[in-house]
Amino acid sequence: MVSVPAGEEDRNAAVAAAVARLSTEGAPQAVAFLLAVLRDRSESTRLRVDVAKTILDRAGVIPPRASDAPDAVDKPLHRRSRGELAALIERAQSELSGRARVVNARQTGVQTKRTGAELLA
Repeated sequence: MVSVPAGEEDRNAAVAAAVARLSTEGAPQAVAFLLAVLRDRSESTRLRVDVAKTILDRAGVIPPRASDAPDAVDKPLHRRSRGELAALIERAQSELSGRARVVNARQTGVQTKRTGAELLA
C-alpha cells in the first residue's frame, strides 16, 4: 500500500470537492453561455458555427467521415490501371516512410529529427 504524505489527503479531498462544484455549478453556466452565443444573431457566423460544433462535440455527436470509394478498396490488383497501381504504391511508400525510426542513434536523451540524406551520409 502506498503511504500518503501528511496533508495530502486533505488536499486531494479539496481538489475533488472543487471539481464536483465546478461540474455542478459551472457546467450549466457554460452551456447557457454557449447557447446564448449560438442564438445571438449579432455574433459572427464563424463564431456561432464554432459554438455549435462545440455543443455537438460535448454532446457526443460524432461528425461523419469521408469514406473510401467502394471500388478503391475492393478492386483486385489485376483489375487496376497503371495509374491506380502507381498511386497505391506511392501511398504505401509514404505511409511506411512516415513510420520509419532511427534505431542506431545514441541514447543521449535528446531527440533529433534527421532527414534521409543525413542518415545515409
